Amino acid sequence: LYTGQCSMTLQGHISTVWSISFSPDGQTLASGSADRTVKVWDVYTGKCFMTLQGHISTVWSVSFSPDDQTLASGSGDQKVRIWEVDTGQCLNASQGYTALCAVMKYTIPEVPLIKGDLGGSTMYRIAEQTAV
Repeated sequence: LYTGQCSMTLQGHISTVWSISFSPDGQTLASGSADRTVKVWDVYTGKCFMTLQGHISTVWSVSFSPDDQTLASGSGDQKVRIWEVDTGQCLNASQGYTALCAVMKYTIPEVPLIKGDLGGSTMYRIAEQTAV
């Protein structure tokens, strides 16, 4: 990165990648794609060690939680899915959004996720599935 030269190319998605997110510890990278999957990569080896499936449309946004325990993915299927990083299990699939989820970012523990879409931005408490 310091030289400006490409040090590694990650191959695995079969369509356009729209979003990436580094884990807070810097060891893992998640990518969301038009192939409707989220792939989780080891930054040092470049190997994909997990593919998360469940969205039925393009994955526009991915974001790791500050504690590295979960990963959020937002899609054109109008769902935000919360995945357990260690197992790949989908812990929550919030639905009912009126537009595709274009941007997400975890924030402070009291308001864990900010979601931005074509209709604006909203803060959510994922566990309770409520807007703040």
